[in-house]
Amino acid sequence: MALPFELTTLPRYGLEIIGYLYACDNYAAEDMQIIDALGISERGFGKALRRLVTKEYVEMQYGGPYALTEKGVEAAEAIAAHQDEEIHEAAAEPQGYDASLAVTMSISRRLIAIFPRTYVAGQPGYFFLKVDAPGPQDDLSPAAADLTVRLQNACLVEPAQRDLNVPPDEASAAVRFAITPPAAGQYRTSIEVFQTTALDLVEAGLFEVTLVAEASPPGEDVFWREDFGIALQVAG
Repeated sequence: MALPFELTTLPRYGLEIIGYLYACDNYAAEDMQIIDALGISERGFGKALRRLVTKEYVEMQYGGPYALTEKGVEAAEAIAAHQDEEIHEAAAEPQGYDASLAVTMSISRRLIAIFPRTYVAGQPGYFFLKVDAPGPQDDLSPAAADLTVRLQNACLVEPAQRDLNVPPDEASAAVRFAITPPAAGQYRTSIEVFQTTALDLVEAGLFEVTLVAEASPPGEDVFWREDFGIALQVAG
């Protein structure tokens, strides 16, 4: 059973905090109790907890303890099922097999973002992503790579994520998002890139661009292009 996608994007210690609270009475514990039990720093705990509260996995109860919500309990059960499956798969593997050796090499490719210099408030505008063909000096992958790309900002983004298949020796097809800014202004946009490997969902890159929206259409259509380096895992 694969972990739900949202759980794979939690910051470090997020899954551990959910698992610890799941094992506590009433699924609740004080902050210092969690920090001491998991051996993490207050800063690391605070960063992870903020995301868990924002995503509605954890809530603060009256008097101070942090507790799993109903969504948090469901997440804990999904995590436990995923861990049980990993244990069973490991036990079934031939003796001497090391699954970590199935992915041994990282290669670089270029992620290209193309978007309007100016969006119009209240109107959808397109945002394109594609992976460029490998350059003359780049290592070639022996097989295609499957990616998931996700955009996040304060605008309406449809769809929130898309899948990208990256051929080993040529550019991928472009995927398109429709972005509708709620008002004129600047919108910092995160681009999250994940790769589905034989073993897991791994982060291939995390980037930011700034989108600009105005109240009225610009005099001419001008598009920006930004390039980012992503790391793809390939079988050795």
